[in-house]
Amino acid sequence: MSKYKLTTLSPIHISSGNEFELNFNALYKDGYIYLYDEFNIVDFFIANNIIVPQNLNNLKNIIERNRTKIIESNLHIRKIESSFSNFNKPIFEQLNTSYNPIISGSSIKGSIRTAILECLYNDDTVCNGIKDIMKNKNLSKDRLLDKKGRIPFDSDFANIFRYLKINDSFSTLETKNYKTINVKKDKSHQQAREYRTEEISNYIEAIKPNQTFEIEITDISDKQIFKNIGIICNKFYIPFFGKDEQIYASKKGYLRDKVKKLSSDIFLINIGRFSGAEQKSLNNIREIKGVKEFDKSKTIARTFALEQSIKDKIYFENELLPFGWILCEKLDNGISNRVDIWEKQIDRFNAIETIHKLQNKKIEEQKILALVKAKREKEEEEKRAKEEAKERTRLEAMTPIQRLVQSYIDMALLINDMKNGKIEDFEIIKKELANEVKKILQQNPKTWDRAKQKALKRKEYIENILKEG
Repeated sequence: MSKYKLTTLSPIHISSGNEFELNFNALYKDGYIYLYDEFNIVDFFIANNIIVPQNLNNLKNIIERNRTKIIESNLHIRKIESSFSNFNKPIFEQLNTSYNPIISGSSIKGSIRTAILECLYNDDTVCNGIKDIMKNKNLSKDRLLDKKGRIPFDSDFANIFRYLKINDSFSTLETKNYKTINVKKDKSHQQAREYRTEEISNYIEAIKPNQTFEIEITDISDKQIFKNIGIICNKFYIPFFGKDEQIYASKKGYLRDKVKKLSSDIFLINIGRFSGAEQKSLNNIREIKGVKEFDKSKTIARTFALEQSIKDKIYFENELLPFGWILCEKLDNGISNRVDIWEKQIDRFNAIETIHKLQNKKIEEQKILALVKAKREKEEEEKRAKEEAKERTRLEAMTPIQRLVQSYIDMALLINDMKNGKIEDFEIIKKELANEVKKILQQNPKTWDRAKQKALKRKEYIENILKEG
């Protein structure tokens, strides 16, 4: 078991298969893109009593209007750097576990596998240890490709790589939003396709360059057949790295500085998407169909990473980075401290679990509050219904005269209307109406006393006038 320090020399993209669309499940603010699970957006809508529309465009409009509030609510699964604030295509997501971007051990193993197969095919002596354990030592082209150019399954090869164990990256790796630029290797061809450069570009989340992490590469064979993987990988990948550096990375000195000390314990690999078909196939064997290149083992274009918008849409000289380059350095201690790595990983998992528990607790509390609110509203509605039914029953039991009196809030207004003749059929019902008014007034002693005093004064006033007359 050997411990290696890996350094990303250029952007690395291993696709998760998920996509994020701007103003839907990806929001931009101040140089960062915030990525969301759709359930997070729904949680925000529920918490803010926003109805989720059925129309996608309407949904995007609501999300855009509430963009700042959604970002401030910290519901995002992670945020990534981005110099692109506006883009009309989805972002391809980087492979991750529990929303933590990783470089998978299977991707690293795949890049080493390609270099080893090339070494075996060329019958290089540095691969003798691996070749010795093969049952069938004949590495002909027919064995590597069938008549239709496909790679057949070979149990002999499969058994070899079962002895090679490589774990995923455990460290937290930062990512950034890059724009993919497809560039012709022959610049005279590139001039004629300026408009297409933009059409076929995509946006991707990729692991940033100049980050380090540790992995373990374990050779479980008795004869340690993978002891020369550093030499094997350098023989295969150095020529490709040189071409990338020469064409579009010539002024990025840190790339050249990183690879000055290549040896059996310090070697290059190239992994992930957009790193070129040649680096994932065997030289002079794999034919790439559908291209105009005379040599069918080569492609006529490469995909590079652009990290910010610039005006030049043809060459992007000195602005592009090749995809997929990693420098591997075997550490002196050889054996990794697996316990420390796992403790860090466990701490991270515990932290994530705590966050999930808090989020679930918040959701449950919101559900309980919603149930309490719904119950309270139902009780109030039932109470109102009972009171209204009781009031209807009371009014139905009244005589028309009683209902007339009941319709007046202020008895003074009713008495005034009686005096002014505003009550319909007043002469017919005045005696009964007066009795009902009297009953209402008598319910309040103070009101009844004032009414009697007014009546007495009115009587005295009339009598005085009669005497004077």
